[in-house]
Amino acid sequence: YYAVFGGTAVMYDVTWNVSGVETKSQVAYNGAPVYDKATPTKAATDIARYEFAGWAKTEDGKVVAIADEKVVADVTYYAVFTEVRTHFAVKFVSESTELQNSLVASGAAPVYGGTTPEKAMTEAEVYTFKGWAKSADSTEVVDLAKESITADGVVYYAAFTATPREFTVTWHVKGTTSTSKVMYNQAP
Repeated sequence: YYAVFGGTAVMYDVTWNVSGVETKSQVAYNGAPVYDKATPTKAATDIARYEFAGWAKTEDGKVVAIADEKVVADVTYYAVFTEVRTHFAVKFVSESTELQNSLVASGAAPVYGGTTPEKAMTEAEVYTFKGWAKSADSTEVVDLAKESITADGVVYYAAFTATPREFTVTWHVKGTTSTSKVMYNQAP
């Protein structure tokens, strides 16, 4: 007579972590883990939606091919999501003062909804709002309606046209009054 032994496979716990919520399944030694629930989801935010990318062995890890995995010990897999931006932050600035900060839908044109920016005149010049530029020191303006926002943190700067100040000189000669216009720093 010979002793006969019946074997049972060693089972390991596989933990599936979806945004902090864990579920468990068991897999026999050297078996492939199988997630048998609905495809994981992550709630959208004001600026993005999320698509399931796969499973990783660490929270911020690289996605692994689950079908190629072999379980030889208890293991945890983390759901990984790819962020798909739906809105981006856009600012409108005039002389270092933020006039508007808003979210713009991906691919849409930005819209400024505030009052027309103003720049204080100097002793020599008067400034007129020209439009919006992409850098603080540029006077080359863009057509906002033709802009397409595809990145976060876009800033538009108020651009102004400078013209010399003009003064009115009043002449009084023997009871007759007349006026003339003179540009700043010019002789009347």
